[in-house]
Amino acid sequence: MTERTAKRIIIVLPVPDRKKETLILILLKYVKQDSIIYSDSFSSYSTIKEYFSIHKKVNHLLHFVDPVTRVHTNTKEGNWNGIRLKIPLRRRNKKLIGLQLIRFMIKRENTEDFLVYY
Repeated sequence: MTERTAKRIIIVLPVPDRKKETLILILLKYVKQDSIIYSDSFSSYSTIKEYFSIHKKVNHLLHFVDPVTRVHTNTKEGNWNGIRLKIPLRRRNKKLIGLQLIRFMIKRENTEDFLVYY
């Protein structure tokens, strides 16, 4: 999850599965219900509108950026690419992934202040 604000706050965590119920519980825990949720058309996201005010989605079978609404998931996709680049494959396992994701979030959140510490 990434906030589309100047702060770009990111929350990434391991999930036991990608079922609708699991993902909704996580969203309800970390996201305000009056937030705008952007997603693709993955079936587990089908009930988001029941819990959040606004759910905007893009159908990747048709396009990556909706030509009418301009909705996209490029932010999320870019973050996942960053995670794959920064976390070595050998550390992407059940035992280590939680700690690796925390490290990723901390480094990403403090990117602007990074050089202050050196």
